[in-house]
Amino acid sequence: MTTYGGIPAVLDETSGGDRATARRYEEVVFEATYADGELRPHSSHNCAGVAVFVCACAATAWAVLSNFHAPWSLSLDAAPPRSIEATNAAVDFAGFHPGRGYPRLEAGSVIEPHAATTLRLRPPPDGGQLAAWAVAASARPGDAGEAIHASTAVEAVFVPPYAGHYVASATLGGEAYERTFLCRYVRRSLRAAAPADRDAFLDAVQTLRTYGGDEGRKLYGPDYLPLAHFVAVHLALAGDRRGDRLHDGLGFVTQHVALTNAFERALRVVAPGVSVPYWDYTEDHVLASMAGGDASALWATDVWSDDVFGNASGSRHHAPERGRFAYARVADAAGAARSPYGYLRAPWNVNRSPFVARFHKLAGASLPLDAWSNCYAVADFAFNLDSADSWYAYAWAAGYLPHGPVHTMVGGYAAPAEAMDELRAILGDDVAVGSFANGLLYLPKDMYRDLPSVQYPKACSRDAPQARCHVVCPKPEDYESSGFLDEMKAFMAGYQWYFALDEDRTERFLRFLCETPFSPGDILEAGAPNDVAFWPIHPFVDRLLQYKRVAAPFADAAWRDPGGDTRYCARDDATACQGHHAEDLTVFATTVDGAAATLSNGEVFAAANPHDYKLDYIYDTFDMDHCDALGANATAFPHFPRLAWWGDGAGGA
Repeated sequence: MTTYGGIPAVLDETSGGDRATARRYEEVVFEATYADGELRPHSSHNCAGVAVFVCACAATAWAVLSNFHAPWSLSLDAAPPRSIEATNAAVDFAGFHPGRGYPRLEAGSVIEPHAATTLRLRPPPDGGQLAAWAVAASARPGDAGEAIHASTAVEAVFVPPYAGHYVASATLGGEAYERTFLCRYVRRSLRAAAPADRDAFLDAVQTLRTYGGDEGRKLYGPDYLPLAHFVAVHLALAGDRRGDRLHDGLGFVTQHVALTNAFERALRVVAPGVSVPYWDYTEDHVLASMAGGDASALWATDVWSDDVFGNASGSRHHAPERGRFAYARVADAAGAARSPYGYLRAPWNVNRSPFVARFHKLAGASLPLDAWSNCYAVADFAFNLDSADSWYAYAWAAGYLPHGPVHTMVGGYAAPAEAMDELRAILGDDVAVGSFANGLLYLPKDMYRDLPSVQYPKACSRDAPQARCHVVCPKPEDYESSGFLDEMKAFMAGYQWYFALDEDRTERFLRFLCETPFSPGDILEAGAPNDVAFWPIHPFVDRLLQYKRVAAPFADAAWRDPGGDTRYCARDDATACQGHHAEDLTVFATTVDGAAATLSNGEVFAAANPHDYKLDYIYDTFDMDHCDALGANATAFPHFPRLAWWGDGAGGA
């Protein structure tokens, strides 16, 4: 029987002997191609396609991944008359077992680290008979199991100490029963999680925000890392003047998979068993639409309650004023990456306030509700548009369409009202003013990176008025000699109204641009991890990719353009696209087969393949029921494929 990575040709027995069908199935799900009777990987995360990566893989990559060749494989044999069932408080609250849709994962076969787990025999024994229970565990495939529990009782209750494989056995009346469980952390929906589990996550985030490194290590031990650590690293790489090493390129998804996994490990130092939930923000669009409101209805949904993210609407500080994140402060920066006021913010963020800010509008103007990442846009992105066909197209689009608008509309951009009145007087056209307001998403950041004659201040005094801290441009009399005018012609190429301005209005506009303190909300800039709402966003992006790879795998999973014109990042001329190639290491380590290791983007992509899955967490479900309710029939958009339990016809419907 042909195998790939230790996986049997699963259709040999189920396809009626049709080897062509079986081979096609294997080529799709394992992202490989048959050649000379062998199944060979065809994407660069398996050491093909990029010459440098071939060498790197040969030397180091698969040494790290040496245990990757033994995926979970839980028995699909017919159940005996009596079987072992496992449950915990989170499963009981949800009303279903996690993991439906994952290949080779049976219903009820997942247990969770640090969660009190109850084992029962089903059907239950008559008359309350006692069974002899035993549980053995191993952290990695192939490791010898260690006994972690033994008892004689109707039910066994134990707490799995770590992720791995567990074998539970029960002996009753001379009959022995055994079942293997996969122990993984479970990322659940922010809305659907049990309140105690959601609170544990939010409280742990607040702990990492509250205690700095030294104080935290005294309280929680040497592995403690504060929130500021993650903000500082993200800021240094996303705020690099030469270009962004985490966004605007092929490495966006995998870099954030590693980042979130590392943050989870930090949370578990203070709260073992906690996971980062995913925020399915497409549901917010449904709720706001049902309320019949505009974009402001988004901020009335439950995730902005005092008990969750907190609500900044109506605050003169543009920050939550109640709840655990009330007046959450941005830490002072210790390194070179900092805002002019010395906070852990982007160099182009001139916000004087120390509080994590959410403006929700762009220079006072709201985007329309349908600009929010919604069911229709996400379904099209994952299953219908060109981005659905190849990993290259998907990876490029993932940072924008399915998640970027959430950052934009939560964070927004502040500009003084009087300055915007001046802009209206200069442009004399509300359409042009709106175009400029929307352009704030890019303009200040791109001025920082693209205009040599422009500088953001190194430091602004916190005692000085906000109006005094803004970008520094050449003096008006030096606009031409400094090259500033020519730079602006290239910089404003996408704004036709700029070229319709006469000389006087051009000078007035440039003075407005250079003397106005524009400030993004924290979640919209390089210091985005400052905002607690940042953390559940990226698990949704990760979950969507896993879902797609099961329901509608990529026709081409290579880390290159199938058309041959590969571009790895938006600023390849300045940065050589560091952080975006398959062979580039992720900034943070990822837990694989029980151990944290710094992997390459390609290795993270391979480890996250649901058909050969190696990460230490799974998602509770891939269902998008709130989106399904919007479609009148099975083909109406948004249509998300339904996944069944493995062995019950898992796959798209």
